[in-house]
Amino acid sequence: QVAELDGKSREISVFRLQKQLKPLATLDLDPFLRGGTPTGLAIRGRDAWIVTENPAAIVRVALRKLKKSKESEF
Repeated sequence: QVAELDGKSREISVFRLQKQLKPLATLDLDPFLRGGTPTGLAIRGRDAWIVTENPAAIVRVALRKLKKSKESEF
C-alpha cells in the first residue's frame, strides 16, 4: 500500500500498489490537525506522523483512529 497526503483537502488517500493504483480509502485528518495545514506525512508501524504549518507541529495519530471520509467511493 501507498499513501498520499493532500494538504488542501486535509486527507490521506491510500492505494494498493499494482500496475494501476487501486484506491482503497480516503482518511480525514481534520479532527487531528488543530487548525494546521498538513505539509508532510510519514507512516511507521501503527502511527501516522503529520507535519503541519500555521501552527508548526508534528502530530502523531494512531492509524486505527483515522476514519474514512468518503466511504461511498470505495
